[in-house]
Amino acid sequence: FKLGKVHADVERNRSLQEIKSRILTIDSEIRINSIQLKDFEDKAGSKKRLTNKKTNSSSLLKEERFRKHAQKKVAEQLANLGNLLQRWQEKSSNGNQFNLNVLSKDVRPLLLF
Repeated sequence: FKLGKVHADVERNRSLQEIKSRILTIDSEIRINSIQLKDFEDKAGSKKRLTNKKTNSSSLLKEERFRKHAQKKVAEQLANLGNLLQRWQEKSSNGNQFNLNVLSKDVRPLLLF
């Protein structure tokens, strides 16, 4: 009986560690994508690029595709992060919540709790 309980605790802790690892990976990915998107928006806001002869409608279309793709990707990652945080709470003993202070300061405000 004790061995079964110990095994169950070890499996639960292993599962929680795996979830935490995935949460931190997604946190890093969101932070990287947000930085890339912000950098892109800063460059896209430059008035010089509109007066540049090299800038044409196809490059503007590529920019818009990139913007939409990046925004969609961040939204998907936030949804995945929310699901993982919920799984953490379900698997943890006593319904302990994940320590959100472990997440980056850029990602924490994006979570709706």
